[in-house]
Parts: sequence; structure tokens; C-alpha cells
Amino acid sequence: MTRVLALDLSKSSTGYALFIDSQLSNYGNLKNDKPVHQYGSYPWNYLDCIEYSAQLILDKVRELNPEIVVVEETNGSKSRYTQKVLEFLHFRVLMGLRASVRVEYLNTSDWRRQIGVALSSLDKRQNAKLSKAKSKAKRDGVKLDKKKLGIKGRINKKHIAIRYCNGKFGLSLRAKDNDIADAIGIATAYLAGCPIATGQ
Repeated sequence: MTRVLALDLSKSSTGYALFIDSQLSNYGNLKNDKPVHQYGSYPWNYLDCIEYSAQLILDKVRELNPEIVVVEETNGSKSRYTQKVLEFLHFRVLMGLRASVRVEYLNTSDWRRQIGVALSSLDKRQNAKLSKAKSKAKRDGVKLDKKKLGIKGRINKKHIAIRYCNGKFGLSLRAKDNDIADAIGIATAYLAGCPIATGQ
């Protein structure tokens, strides 16, 4: 019986998904809603905040007892402090897992490609329609009425991951569950033979 746990690491909401023998068995997210500045003064507040988030994650890993933990590789952020928190979290979680379990990383573009999480031509047309309507509303100095135009918000890859998981696994994930959908997608891609990141 192979137990694979995927993690979409985040300071505030880490998504996790456990697969046992390639079947989705458990999923959810681990929340740390307390802002970094509430942990004290810089720079120690970053360490204390990350210690709290990492402990939530490591406790869940111990509870679920996987043989393999699959983690999404970090991506660049426009905010250096957001990036710092995420890199600290990866470091702390890796240190906590080092002696107990095999850890594999997947690049975001690779796991999405592996399972086909990409915008369809219909999604692209919807986004183009929204952009055009926004530009027109701005030119005309009026508020955009999305409902009247039959337009929802911009569709991105997080929405596609949710749509994929709901369709494949019969779930009812919503937009706020995007970290869970990513974790499920990461595990599914790993089990389907997605290339492993090598750090190069």
C-alpha cells in the first residue's frame, strides 16, 4: 500500500492531499490566518510565524503517515517578504521531514502539463471578452456590469485546477479551495509520472 501526500505549501493556507494506492483518501487545508506582524518584531516574527505554520504541517504529515511527500516547487513573487516567508517555510518543513520520509518536488508548469490543467480556447475567449468589456467600461466612465454581459471573473489556472478536481474526483471545491485543488493536482501528476524537479 503506497501512501503519497502532496503539499501546496503556504504560510496562510497549505493544501494537502493523501493518495493511498493511487486513490484519493484525505484532503484539506491547514490555516494560519494570523498576520506575520502579529508575531512580534522583525526579523524574529518571521521565524515565529513560520515555526507555527511548519508545526501544523509536520503534525499533519505525522498523522497521515505517508511514504512519499510531494511538494510544489517555489515560484518567484513580486513581494520579497512574501517570498522570504515561503522560502523559510519550505526550509523548515524540509528540515522536519529530512530523517523520516522521502520528499520529491514538482515544478508547477510540469505538474499542470502532466494532467492538462490549462486554459481552454473557450476560457481564453471568456477572458478576452472580459478584458474588452473592462476597457470599454473604463472609456465610457461606467461601472462594468458583468452579470448583464453574462461574464464572470477572469479564469486562471487556479480555477482550472478546481474544475479538474471536481470533474475527476466528484468533489465540490470552490474558489477558496484552490490550495486543496493544487495539492490534489500535484499528487495526481506525480502518480501519473510527472518529471521530478532536480534543483537545476
